[in-house]
Amino acid sequence: MPPTAVIKISGFEKDEFAIHLLNLCQTFNVEEIKSKQALDTLFEATSGSPLFAASIVRLLSLGEDLKKVVETWRAQEGEEVRKFAFERELRRLDAVQSRLLYAVLLLGETSVSDLAAVLDVTPKVVRDRISELQAYHLISTAMRQTGDATIFPPSDLVVVTGILRAHLGSHAKAVEAACARAQERSSTDSREIGAGIRKVVAVWSTSDADAGLLLAQELRRKFPKSGDVANVLAQAFLRMSPPRWSEADRELEAARRLGCSKPELVLDAIRTKTELQDWLGLYELTRNLMSNSPSRDAPLTAFLRACTELMNLAKIRGDYARVAELSIEAVEKIMAKTSRQRLDQAFFNTLASMRFEFAREYLSALEHMNPRAGDKLRVFEGVTRLADAGVILFPILKVGLAALKSWWGDVERRPVVDLTACGILSRQLNRLENIERQLASSNAPTSHVTALASARRDLAYRGAKLSAS
Repeated sequence: MPPTAVIKISGFEKDEFAIHLLNLCQTFNVEEIKSKQALDTLFEATSGSPLFAASIVRLLSLGEDLKKVVETWRAQEGEEVRKFAFERELRRLDAVQSRLLYAVLLLGETSVSDLAAVLDVTPKVVRDRISELQAYHLISTAMRQTGDATIFPPSDLVVVTGILRAHLGSHAKAVEAACARAQERSSTDSREIGAGIRKVVAVWSTSDADAGLLLAQELRRKFPKSGDVANVLAQAFLRMSPPRWSEADRELEAARRLGCSKPELVLDAIRTKTELQDWLGLYELTRNLMSNSPSRDAPLTAFLRACTELMNLAKIRGDYARVAELSIEAVEKIMAKTSRQRLDQAFFNTLASMRFEFAREYLSALEHMNPRAGDKLRVFEGVTRLADAGVILFPILKVGLAALKSWWGDVERRPVVDLTACGILSRQLNRLENIERQLASSNAPTSHVTALASARRDLAYRGAKLSAS
């Protein structure tokens, strides 16, 4: 391409580069590069690139001489510079490490069990070698939502597959063949699973729930690691008369754990846990879910039902801390829904009503937990948290204001002036002033805003009087 068609992307500025280089030296346990001349030379050679700087320090950690590395580096460009950065590291790997890394490069993304099958070794050997390769920064791992570890090569290593293939020599073909078989097997399994599911669905169309269950159970035994199969078996249990809720719940849990993403899974799980009255399970299932529908939200509705049932149980055992925790979480989740999108008016009104009910439960729980005047500050702080979540009802504000007055009265009765409490009061009065503005902007009666302002000024006067004494 002509030079006019290329945009040069700059690296770090010199000061930033020096800090980055220091961090790299610490990461790779290399002696810090303090010489200004060496820093200038490195900066010039790498154009401030953080990737190239990391590659140079990586080579230093392997025993290369800094001057030699920089001189060699100057002659490298593009993909060649990456090959130069990794070549020595790849050649120092042992046979098992090399085969494992090559398999990861070929598969792109894999797991411990898959690698063990491909390389014909135990999972322990795979885990040990992965740890060694991670120490060299040659491999990465991450956790899937299902809880399994996924293994993949860094993106800047994929381009040097040819070097590793040459290093492996004749062993490379064996790894390639094993990876090809694994990918073909995966493809074959997917086709067989799809055919099996279609067969179960075809039986359901004849209203033969028993036959569908038998087919789904057989498919589950054959493919125990398929989330889609677990989901189909759960559907089969739900189609029985009466539905076998417990077995369906078990399979739905397995389907989610195995990564099934079918849209009906969550709705079936909500219905199942509701029938089983598994309120904690329903709470955990739905606490991080929310629909984009403007007229209904099944996960949110289920979450609020779970919170209500769990709060009732907590009240029976007198656990008002749990009631407070659940009720404020419900309030804030409703606020998240109403603030992120425009909702149908009827749905919005329903959620607003529920938010106020949960707010009252929250305030009541705080009052049960803090009966003493000296603890009433927590009640007022709860009211400010509700205001942050959009709950600004004058009856609730009156309770919070009374709590703040009660707390300050306790402070005034203390034998020693508490200057820390004076600072706390000042901050709370600022928050109260913000609530006044929110109340005024909501077109509340002027008398309500005036009452808050008057109480705030009175407390400010009493606070200043105590501080002066």
